[in-house]
Amino acid sequence: MRGRHRLGIAIGLVVAVIGLVGTVRVVTSSEEHDSGIQGRVKAGCLTRILCLPVPAVGLQRIHRWDPTTKRGTAFPLVKTFRSKPDGTFKVSLPPGHYLIDADPASPAPGGMKPLEIYVYADEFTEVDPFYDDGRR
Repeated sequence: MRGRHRLGIAIGLVVAVIGLVGTVRVVTSSEEHDSGIQGRVKAGCLTRILCLPVPAVGLQRIHRWDPTTKRGTAFPLVKTFRSKPDGTFKVSLPPGHYLIDADPASPAPGGMKPLEIYVYADEFTEVDPFYDDGRR
């Protein structure tokens, strides 16, 4: 009985350490970086004859590009961000290869084509997500 009790305590300690490591990871991933993405979200139609794209409030997701991800599964989610009322945004990210797509809960009209981007050290990459509202 005493051996099982010690085993239970050991397993509990391992689980607690894993939980702390996971918490530290989350906290460090939200740190400010000297690199990331910035730009303006716009919405409208693709032809400028009918309408001009206008700034839009959108909710986007940022995924880390991972070529080892199994087919049919999503890339790991890094963070989500919402643009300001004028459509502008600035998001700090560590250098890397990312994919930006629309969050299903985004208030922007229409659909957004996913964007593949690279973030380099000490610079902010310009990104202009566009929501096509379907007018032609």
